[in-house]
Amino acid sequence: MIDQKYHKMPDGTIMQNDQMESVNKTQNWQDYLPLITVFSYILGLTFILSFKTNSINDILEIMENFMGVWFIIFSLFKLINLKGFADGYSMYDIVAKRWFSWGYFYPFLELAFGVAYLILKSSLYLNILVLLTTVVSALGVFNNIRNGSKFQCSCLGTVLKIPLTKISLYENLLMAVMALTMIFL
Repeated sequence: MIDQKYHKMPDGTIMQNDQMESVNKTQNWQDYLPLITVFSYILGLTFILSFKTNSINDILEIMENFMGVWFIIFSLFKLINLKGFADGYSMYDIVAKRWFSWGYFYPFLELAFGVAYLILKSSLYLNILVLLTTVVSALGVFNNIRNGSKFQCSCLGTVLKIPLTKISLYENLLMAVMALTMIFL
């Protein structure tokens, strides 16, 4: 058990809380370049898939392609170090805090979501499941941001070190809004 003066990072390193606070206070837009790069790749692949299938004007198929690529890429980052992801995720996710195994299951669920979005078109049940999952995940992120907790976001596993901020919340909400939109389209 780590006492209150220390914080265990998802990659297993231990930092003093005062060090963690200084790391989070010095964040700037350049710290998010890896996330911006990943997001750019996702947009590029979405465009390629949508262009190739001649669906560039079909917003529903563009959203399905975007979400499929998003979930697959994000799951792969988590699967690179599954234990590190599960450790980090259990620090702020409301389900993983109570059921540690959720952190091991979640990347596979994301991978399944991604594959399903690319294969199954216009699936009501998929969108409902994604909506519920992303809203619950967003609640965990929101609670920790509201409480001023200083954690490393596990959204891209332990490969890319990004602080848990409103950007993490917006990622989850983006997926929730897109799933909700597809439910009603």
